Amino acid sequence: MSTGDEETTATGTLFSVPTSDTISSSTSGPPGIKSRRLSDWIDSFLDITADAPSPARFRLWAGITAISAAAEKRIWTRTGKSWQTEFDVFPSLYTLLVSPPAIGKGQAIGPVERIWHSAKGTITGRLKVAPRSMTKASLVDEMAKAQRHIPLNKFAGTDALSIEFLEYSSLAILAEELGVLISSHDIDFLSLLTEIYNSKAVYSETRRTNKLSVEVFNPQITFLGGTQPAFLASILPEEAWGMGAMSRIILIYSGTGVKKQLFPEDDLFDNVVDIKMRTLQRSIVSDFSQILDLYGEMKWAPGARRAAVEWTNAGMPPVPTHSKLVHYCGRRDLHCVKLSMIAALSRSNSLIVQEEDFRRAQGWMLEAEEVMPDVFREMTGKSDGELIKQLNFYMFSVWMRNGRKPMHESFLINFLITRTTSDRIERIISMAERANIIAREAGTNLWFPRRADEHGQVD
Repeated sequence: MSTGDEETTATGTLFSVPTSDTISSSTSGPPGIKSRRLSDWIDSFLDITADAPSPARFRLWAGITAISAAAEKRIWTRTGKSWQTEFDVFPSLYTLLVSPPAIGKGQAIGPVERIWHSAKGTITGRLKVAPRSMTKASLVDEMAKAQRHIPLNKFAGTDALSIEFLEYSSLAILAEELGVLISSHDIDFLSLLTEIYNSKAVYSETRRTNKLSVEVFNPQITFLGGTQPAFLASILPEEAWGMGAMSRIILIYSGTGVKKQLFPEDDLFDNVVDIKMRTLQRSIVSDFSQILDLYGEMKWAPGARRAAVEWTNAGMPPVPTHSKLVHYCGRRDLHCVKLSMIAALSRSNSLIVQEEDFRRAQGWMLEAEEVMPDVFREMTGKSDGELIKQLNFYMFSVWMRNGRKPMHESFLINFLITRTTSDRIERIISMAERANIIAREAGTNLWFPRRADEHGQVD
């Protein structure tokens, strides 16, 4: 297993030309690994968290990131052959759930924390989970404490000698509120996350106070956190969006929560349901523990390779266009490779990416990217009143310029979509109409502005 810096894969060719090698489509794992209890781990995680007051998108990405952590630095795939050099990609993710308050970030993160602390591999033991609050220095110390030294011949399906060892340091980090982990303008902490993400062979640091040198071999971090858009804007300087760390973080946005009954109605079958849920919980922990004991290179079935090559060669459409996502776009291929590996691990122990895994991963990523720009619109923090006033001013300008002709509704939507989140647009237009600030021609989608003396709005 090489330890090449995967940064190179983000800008080079991720996949070499597909060969005629035949890869089995079997879902069974290496010899010695028992069969999974669940047909798909992430689907089961969504089932068991279905009653949580948290958006499905948050719960989905919490489950995806949970598996990312379970792979640690024991599972990799090889991509981007260049000058006879291959680059290893590990499925580690930095995932940040972003929403206004009380939407359900913590409700999605909480079950992951319980699984991370409950599951235990026969070979690897429990995941190394970091404390909730850390400085940069304490994070390095936690990575050093997480160092593992495991004989390779303990892993099923390997023919390694007893003197061969796997040495790495994997740390899982949870932060329901990002501010607990990263203080305002903490560029050093973000720089460390960037450096660790690149899967370098050794991270070393010398402390100025006592000249103590700390070395961490094969470090790796998986991060799952939550934050509010306004807080994200306050702790990150503008230049941070041009740094490597923010291009490596996958932003998952939701602007609306999920309403659940405070006290569910009594059900004659409650006991049956409880038994089924407890069985599902045990199966989730059991299958997660199996992933903790997997080791090896993840191969790509020919269909998966062809689909990935075709999509990357086509430019990976549709491509996000927001200016703050420019650097993120440079790593979309890498993100999709990692997600494809996670989809395969969710389904089986086979360590083979099938085409269905790539398509699933692609769907996850594109659905998340569709609402990513809402994070930045929400960060501006404009109130409904401010947006309505801006809309009225804009409509008056267009109305006067076009000889006082009404404008199509698309003008209103396109104006607002660059200034606020998509879930607020319909409400703002409706409020402006009810306040008699704008009006619609009866039976049409044509709109025109009202004068200030018609609605009483003053500056």
